[in-house]
Amino acid sequence: MPFPADLCPAWRQALPDLGLPETRLKATYGEAWEKALFEQFSRFYAAVMATNPQMNLTRITEPQAFLYRHIIDALLLSRWIPAETALADLGSGLGVPALPLALARPDLHITALESAGKKCRFIQQTADLLGLHDRFTVLQGRCEELAHQKDHREQFPIITARALAALPTLLEWSFPFLKPQGQLLAIKGPRHPEEIASAQRALTLLKGKVSHTETSALPQLNGSTVVVIQKLAPTPSAYPRSQGLPSSKPL
Repeated sequence: MPFPADLCPAWRQALPDLGLPETRLKATYGEAWEKALFEQFSRFYAAVMATNPQMNLTRITEPQAFLYRHIIDALLLSRWIPAETALADLGSGLGVPALPLALARPDLHITALESAGKKCRFIQQTADLLGLHDRFTVLQGRCEELAHQKDHREQFPIITARALAALPTLLEWSFPFLKPQGQLLAIKGPRHPEEIASAQRALTLLKGKVSHTETSALPQLNGSTVVVIQKLAPTPSAYPRSQGLPSSKPL
């Protein structure tokens, strides 16, 4: 079940808020890139809806709500991601924000990190369906384990996360993957000031600093906010702690 065609104007109306690289998108999708990209998002929606009854990927199934809450919301991150870089998306779930970013930012290489094998297979199959083979990787595992492996520790200049964990837990999961001076881009809701306040100890221990917050003006996103956190120095080797501790006993 693809998006209805009458949703395309809503997509075009949201574009000025997203700061997408128009020149690169024209090179990838052609002059009618807005429509072509909308059609790719429609294929993604159809894939999620076909699989959702078996896997319960999302409770958001109405087309317009899906467009705003899973696609436009994810693309709020784009303006904070430099060109021609690599990023890891933690706890990617149904592939958000990883897949929308990969479609809208052809210059990026994205690694979607997810612990559930069924979700990993869905993300990989959908990435292949959408033609993202050469610049999209799916990595199965838990942050507490993967972040201590040499191939992944402090390898990414950008980490993204959405609806994954409270900020103190998210910092401990994400910072070990980040290169020093890299950035965590977390999508949070209207209560982000309280989360930031609760994360001060974690920021001190993990050597991080909140550098920006930006709240979307789109009413359909209900105060969705990008919280940008810079990593100032290498992460102490003790972090992340063993499985379960970052969430059960947050810093």
